[in-house]
Amino acid sequence: MTLRVYRISQPAFVDGALSGQGAALHAGRWNSRGIRVAYAAPSVALAMLEMLVHVDKQDVPAGLRLLSFDIPADAVHALDALPDGWQRLPYSAPVQAAGDRWVRGAASLALRVPSAVARHEVNILLNPAHPRFGEIAPVANEPLALDERLFG
Repeated sequence: MTLRVYRISQPAFVDGALSGQGAALHAGRWNSRGIRVAYAAPSVALAMLEMLVHVDKQDVPAGLRLLSFDIPADAVHALDALPDGWQRLPYSAPVQAAGDRWVRGAASLALRVPSAVARHEVNILLNPAHPRFGEIAPVANEPLALDERLFG
């Protein structure tokens, strides 16, 4: 049994889309700077929402790629408890520390975390350093078409 996840990428970064390098350079909600983690979503719509919150609404991104991957369903775990303030901006140190502990502990290949953008949805964090990382199977790399009304 597998779980399909999606990630949106600039063409130049497709080959390393799951490397976690971008997150290590620019800390995210669930990781501190220097910690490699790849963020993905279990639906195309959520992947788009998660990307759009970081885009200048005056600029319609062009040339983006929609990547999909299958990950073993048994490799996806959830947090026992959410840290206080997980949904706040700016990202909080306790939330980042929880993600950092998960990466360093390597308890699972993937971690299910709530989406701050769509509160009833979840994102999937992937640990590029996990021993099972090689079990992630690329499925598709296709152009992402964005409706310009999203930016109007």
